[in-house]
Amino acid sequence: MVMLIALLVVMAGIIVILDQFKLVKQSLNKVENNQEKDRMSYSEEVSDMAKDCQMESKFIQEKVDELRDKQEEAKGLLREMNLHIQVVWQCFSEERQRQEMDRRDATMAQNSVEQTMPQVWQEIRKLQTENS
Repeated sequence: MVMLIALLVVMAGIIVILDQFKLVKQSLNKVENNQEKDRMSYSEEVSDMAKDCQMESKFIQEKVDELRDKQEEAKGLLREMNLHIQVVWQCFSEERQRQEMDRRDATMAQNSVEQTMPQVWQEIRKLQTENS
């Protein structure tokens, strides 16, 4: 009978141990499931972040391309403006030369008039004297 009780106690102990194993196994499964969920969640977060980074990178690349296009356009406008400035400068230089020539011609004409004026007055007096 003692043997039977001992056997029952041992069997009860084995049942308790098996229940504990079962509980430990369930807890381990829960932990593994949670870890898997965490990994999946982390993987999804990383994937979402990678997509966001790709979109940002694409956006930045588009902006860089736009800026390059605008830079090329600005270079073209600068070249065109430089040509206009050269034309205006050429016209200004030609006009200044023309004015200098006109001034020289006017000075020469004035000098000529000043040189010939006394002779003209002399002729006028001579004619007035002859006519009187």
